[in-house]
Amino acid sequence: MDAFLVTFAATFLLALGARDQLIVAQFSDAVGRTGPMLVLGMAVAAASAAAAAYAGWSVAALLPAGAVHLLACLALVLAAIDLALPVHLRSMKEPTRSYVAIAAVLFVRQVMGAARIVIFALALMAIHLWPHAAGGALGGAAAIGLGWYWGKDSFDRAPLLWMRRIMAACLIVAAFLIGSNARFAGL
Repeated sequence: MDAFLVTFAATFLLALGARDQLIVAQFSDAVGRTGPMLVLGMAVAAASAAAAAYAGWSVAALLPAGAVHLLACLALVLAAIDLALPVHLRSMKEPTRSYVAIAAVLFVRQVMGAARIVIFALALMAIHLWPHAAGGALGGAAAIGLGWYWGKDSFDRAPLLWMRRIMAACLIVAAFLIGSNARFAGL
């Protein structure tokens, strides 16, 4: 249960102001808050979280313990870099109505985002797959739902850059702690 809650909270917090959440918010402002967009965004968030958790859990089975810790450390550093960089989205000139195109863009943005990289890192060090997959899926779906509800204008007024940089600093500290623990894990 602890792994589920940690993954849920990490995914939700790290997805605040992320590219995928802002894309959903921008689309909701442009064409209205439609039910299919919300369901699509939540489904893609669940699929990308499950894919990241499965990838981390599968890679961990192939590596020795010390290498798993170092890979998790590297993943957290990459997630921190993603969080520290400002998010710039181009305004939509003509919003597409193709849900397949929106799903593809959301999936790619989510897999490359900090929240899914952290899910990967958490699943690397996990015994069971399901808590991280379920926690990431629900945390990502909640973040998408918040983006759909708030809209882009509300996100523009929030101090998201500073929040994301504080979370990036926390990830750097976590990466340092996991990396320093790697030498005791057999490397």
